[in-house]
Amino acid sequence: PQRLTEARPPRLPLALTAVPPIGGSKANGMYDAVIFDLDGTLLSTESVSVRGGISALRRLGQTAEEHLFHLLVGKDDAASRLILVEHLGAEAVDAFMPLWGQECQRIFADEGIPLRPRVSDLLSHLTATRLPRAIATSSRRDSARTKLEYAGLGGQFASVVCFEDVEQRKPAPDPYLHAAQLLGVD
Repeated sequence: PQRLTEARPPRLPLALTAVPPIGGSKANGMYDAVIFDLDGTLLSTESVSVRGGISALRRLGQTAEEHLFHLLVGKDDAASRLILVEHLGAEAVDAFMPLWGQECQRIFADEGIPLRPRVSDLLSHLTATRLPRAIATSSRRDSARTKLEYAGLGGQFASVVCFEDVEQRKPAPDPYLHAAQLLGVD
């Protein structure tokens, strides 16, 4: 027997901010621009961060549960450091941080960075509709650019607003507001 299935709209990445139109209708029908978060929205970097962290700790002769690294997702440098110090101690964190970065960079270089599901389709659609797009991320500029290159997305965004670009970082709206300003939308 043939099974009937309900057609569902494609699932889009979370943490996507669409800027509503400014007076009047738009060619794309709804928005002036789209502003994305980077890690975990466009790029599947969390799993690499976990693997890199566990590998770095092994190099130091320590172990940690994967859960420790999930506690750091979405946290800024200062908050992450506090969590790590609580679990590993200050001296260990000082040795760990540079190794963690090295391990993540090694994995990125060896394997690239996978995109989250449907990101390619969404970006193709936005290109076809000529909808401007930007990124608002808590990543530092060098890191954001490197990740975009390893993921094959270098040059696909009109603006990339990073940690260094705003005083109030996420979850404050400042990165998104700055990205919208750079795109010329309110």
